[in-house]
Amino acid sequence: MKRFIAVILLISTLLLTACNHPETNTTDSTHQPTSKERSAKKSEEQAKAKQAEKEQKAHSAKLTAEADEALRKAENDPNDYTYEAAKAAIEAIPEENEDLNTRLESLAANLAAIKQQNQAVQSQQQAPDQTFTPGYGDHNANIRDARYQEAIANGASEQDAVEYAEGRSSTYHQQEPQQTQPTTLTEFVNQYGMSPVAYKTQVEGMSEEEALRSTPTGMKSSGEIQLGIIQYGIQP
Repeated sequence: MKRFIAVILLISTLLLTACNHPETNTTDSTHQPTSKERSAKKSEEQAKAKQAEKEQKAHSAKLTAEADEALRKAENDPNDYTYEAAKAAIEAIPEENEDLNTRLESLAANLAAIKQQNQAVQSQQQAPDQTFTPGYGDHNANIRDARYQEAIANGASEQDAVEYAEGRSSTYHQQEPQQTQPTTLTEFVNQYGMSPVAYKTQVEGMSEEEALRSTPTGMKSSGEIQLGIIQYGIQP
C-alpha cells in the first residue's frame, strides 16, 4: 500500500512539473534565422534586384531605339506630325537622353524655318501683281491690258506699249508696217505707181542709164528694154 501511494505521488509531481514548464514540450515560436539563412535570403534579394535592373535597361534601350527611329523619320520629312511623334517617343524614355533632346531642338528650329519660308512664298503668291504700279492701279487690270493690246496692235514697241498701259505716257509711237518688196514688174507698179526704172530716176535721182543698167530685165517694161538696147547698148 505504501508503494502504491509513493507511485501516485511521483506521478503527480511529474504532472505538476510539466504544467509549470510547457516550453520543454513545444517548439520555440521565436526562432532566430542562422547566418547561413540570412546570407541566402540576401543573395536572393540581390538576384531579384539585378534582374529588375536588367529588365529596366532593356526596356529603356527599346524605347531609345524607337525614339531614334521616330526622330530620323522626322528629320527626313519634317512636319508637325512627325515632330510630335518624335517628341512623344523621346519623352517616353525614363532617363534623360541629351543626344536625342539636342537633335529634337534642331528639328524644331528647322521646322520653324520651313514654315516661315512657306508662309513667305504663299504671301508672295497671294500678293497682287506689282508690275504696273503707276497710272490706273492694280484694281483695274483690264484697263492696262486693253491699252497694252491696243498699242501693240498699232505697231508700238514693247516699251512704249508698257508705258502707255501703265499710264506713264498718254501716247505711243506707231511704227510703219513693213511692206514686202515686190518681186514682179506688175507688183512694183501696183505698189509704187511706176516702174522700177522710173522710180529710180524720179525718186532716187539716178540717171536714166544708171536706172536701166541697175534694173533686172524682168523688172523692165518692153519700151525700157528697147530704150536700153538702142540708147545705151544694154543687152537683156
